Amino acid sequence: MSTSHPAGRKGSRHARNAGPDRSPEHARTCVGCGVRAERPKGSFELVRFALLPGAASSADSSSTAPLVPYVDLAGSSFGRGAWVHPTRRCLEDAARRGFARSARGEVAASAERLALELSEAAEQRAHALVGVAVRSRKAAVGTTAVEEADSRLTLVAVDAAAQREVDVVKEMASGKALAFGTKRSLGDACGRDVVGVVAITDASLATAVRDAVALSLAAAAIRGL
Repeated sequence: MSTSHPAGRKGSRHARNAGPDRSPEHARTCVGCGVRAERPKGSFELVRFALLPGAASSADSSSTAPLVPYVDLAGSSFGRGAWVHPTRRCLEDAARRGFARSARGEVAASAERLALELSEAAEQRAHALVGVAVRSRKAAVGTTAVEEADSRLTLVAVDAAAQREVDVVKEMASGKALAFGTKRSLGDACGRDVVGVVAITDASLATAVRDAVALSLAAAAIRGL
């Protein structure tokens, strides 16, 4: 079961995760493995977790109440943060002792919950970016529009009939298309009832969507989803 943000904070727990990462390039250290590495702008090689009071302890005035890590894909949430490679081993080591060492105090965390939160946040970010592409007219929605578009990345809903079309299968094999979301979730992102296929025509947005989808799938795989 995923953990929600403490009471009193506005918006969903991943509200900050939809926007672009505007932080400068700099080195960060993974609290799981201890390796220090450059984190290119927009990259998910390392993911930031904000260490904040948990919802259960928000009414607890005790200074010893454990902190809880929340996914911060934008890397801009307030509060103490810790960076982690989004791999099973690093998430496990971060949950076991890395977060606590970074916070210099008790942190309530489990690798399974971290992977769930990470998968959900990345999926939400991908959908939000699709919405950005549509609103900025950098996307084509629907089969006919997609066929005529200069697509940098095509997303096909996992429950869409297009999944079985030969051309789509070939594009997926070559990496030009990805199976992502459902017709309903893509429809919500595009401001429509249902959408089976959408093409991103902007290179930067296509890369951002591809990275978010990859992170979501990798985190889900950690949990064995």
